[in-house]
Amino acid sequence: MCVWPVQSDCPGKNLDSNFPDPPLQVTPWLPRGSTYPTYYGLTDKSRVTPLSHLFRAQVECPSTQPTRVPDPYDCSLYHECLQGTPMVTFCPAQLLYNRETERCDYPQQVQCRNRCTPNNEGARFVDLTSCCHFYECISGKLIPQTCTHPNSFDIQTRTCLPYKRVKCDGRRECLSKCHYLSNYDVGKSLCDFVPSCTGHSDGYYLDRTKPNCQSYVHCLDNRVVNHSRCGHGYRFNRNIGRCAPADQVPCRAPSCLLMSSSYSIFVFILLVASKTVLCE
Repeated sequence: MCVWPVQSDCPGKNLDSNFPDPPLQVTPWLPRGSTYPTYYGLTDKSRVTPLSHLFRAQVECPSTQPTRVPDPYDCSLYHECLQGTPMVTFCPAQLLYNRETERCDYPQQVQCRNRCTPNNEGARFVDLTSCCHFYECISGKLIPQTCTHPNSFDIQTRTCLPYKRVKCDGRRECLSKCHYLSNYDVGKSLCDFVPSCTGHSDGYYLDRTKPNCQSYVHCLDNRVVNHSRCGHGYRFNRNIGRCAPADQVPCRAPSCLLMSSSYSIFVFILLVASKTVLCE
């Protein structure tokens, strides 16, 4: 069986201090039935190194002196050449590599466009504005893609990871399901009709998008973790953060629910088209 080096009797074992420590204890999961998947661990530490979808282009490095070589496909990458060996280097989330100044720069200062060819089919590119969107080369075209809720797109691995393990670095954080719409600019007005935890500390809050003051949400990290509803004869009391007898809780229908029927139909059609479920 395989064991850790300190447990091995092999004479050639390597006890280098840089060898990784044994796996951490399993992190707690969210309860089944919550908005997040049951396998979703809310932790800043990764138990398993994620697979990388980074496309590594073939570049030629001069062997005489250190230099920087632009990536032939991805404008947000460049290659540090040391002793003839290239090393992929990432620009910060909202910057691109400027081959003229040999440094990462603002997009408006850079003359570069991401390229899709048969050689880099499946390559993924950073969306400079959104932390849950990215682009992928499919059949030679750059196609917008969206991470599944509540994941975010990681720059270095080019994969969608739990949001706690991703640094958005200026990209818009995706805090609500409506932020995950494939065309956020068209559907962003829907955010007014979806429960939001933006600006709330962790805890339980009234769902103002539903009538009768019986529905409430669990907020964590400015995100909606779970949807719940008080039982018959009870309403959610905002002052104490839990359900209470209905006759003790005054309730007024939220104004956002008073939208026209035509706009309601538009909202429904848009949700179906985006294949995004906003309520569970």
